[in-house]
Amino acid sequence: MRILLAFGVLLFIVAAPALAVPADVMTIVRHMKDVFEPAQPSTRKVELSVTGPNGEDVLWVAHQARAQQADGKRTLLVVQEPEYTKGNALLIWEREGRPNIMWWYPPALRRVRELVPVEAYQRFFDTDLTYADLGFIDRQGSYRLLGEEEHNGAPTYKIELVPVQKVSYSRILTWVAVDTMLPVQRDYYDVADRLWKTMTFDRVKTIDGVPTPLHIRMHDLQQDSTTDVTFSEVRYGVDLPKSVFDPEHLAQTIEAQWWQSDKAHVAARNESHQAAE
Repeated sequence: MRILLAFGVLLFIVAAPALAVPADVMTIVRHMKDVFEPAQPSTRKVELSVTGPNGEDVLWVAHQARAQQADGKRTLLVVQEPEYTKGNALLIWEREGRPNIMWWYPPALRRVRELVPVEAYQRFFDTDLTYADLGFIDRQGSYRLLGEEEHNGAPTYKIELVPVQKVSYSRILTWVAVDTMLPVQRDYYDVADRLWKTMTFDRVKTIDGVPTPLHIRMHDLQQDSTTDVTFSEVRYGVDLPKSVFDPEHLAQTIEAQWWQSDKAHVAARNESHQAAE
C-alpha cells in the first residue's frame, strides 16, 4: 500500500496554458492549480527513482489516467514494475469542497479498499515524497504573497503557505513563474521551522498544446536522499470511458491495459515528428 501511495503523489504533475496575470495571492494559487490539473483527460507513463544517502537506487514504473467528471476530478495509477508490484492500483476522487477519497486495489487480494485520508501525510516507503507534497494543491491554510523576485534569471511570484494542520510542515515556500504559472521550486520547512526538503520542476515541453514539466526532483536535505520523477508518453485529450475511474471495475480496467493503445498513439506521433524533421 505504501508503494502505491508513493506513486499517488505523482498523479497530478501536469501543466496547462498560462492564464492572465493574477492580482492577488489566491488568484495565483487558483491559476497554479489549473496549471497542475488541466480539465482535459490525459494519460502518461511515470517513473520514480529514489537514490539513498549511500547511493542505492530503487525504481518504480506506472501508467496514469486522469479526467474531469461531473462529480469531480478522478485519477487512476496502475503500477507495472517491479514485478512484485505489478497490477496494484490507486484511484483518487477529488470532490469540490469535500475531502478526497482514495481506493487501493491489490491484485493478490482482488479486493478494493478505501484508504484513510491521514495516510496522505506519511513518508511512503523509501521515497522523499508524501501524497500531500505533489498531489492536489492544498488550499487549507494561510497564504501570503511575499512579492516578486528573480529565480534562475526569470521573474517569479514567491508564495508562503502556513498549513492549518502542521502534520509534516510548518510552512511551504513556492516560486511560480510569472509567464507560465508553473511552479519552479518549493521549499518545505519542518515543524521546527528548519529547511527540510527542496523540490524543483524542469524539462518543460509543450505536448498537445499543453506546457508540461517532464521532470521533478525532491531533495531531502536532512536525510541527504533524492527522489526523481520522470514523465513520458504524455497525451492529452484522450477518450477515456467513465468505467476507467469506477472503483467497482478496477480489476477489469487493469486487465484491459488501457495504456497499451495510448503507447501506440505516442509512438506514431513521435515517428510523424521525426519524419517532419
